[in-house]
Amino acid sequence: MFTLGVTLLNPQVYLEMVFLIGASALSFNLTQKFVFLAGTLSAAFSWLLLLCVLSLRYGSKLLNNQKIFMGVNLFVTAIMGTLSVTLFRDFLALLSKT
Repeated sequence: MFTLGVTLLNPQVYLEMVFLIGASALSFNLTQKFVFLAGTLSAAFSWLLLLCVLSLRYGSKLLNNQKIFMGVNLFVTAIMGTLSVTLFRDFLALLSKT
């Protein structure tokens, strides 16, 4: 119940799902929007299911190892940094068009 509460009450979930991902479907027609919705929902469900299965199976073994824990953190940092730079570059490109 705690995990469900933390997940559903987390504003980051709504920021990502509704604003960032949803905004990319604004230019689609109605049929394309439904296909996009089905694709994003199935991708999100598959990703979260994979995370659950992997964490149940390997989480306690792997994350107790300090080197693996640090590697996961570095990997996530690299991904988030890349996304941040890409979004910022796209933002600057939009500003230069106006």
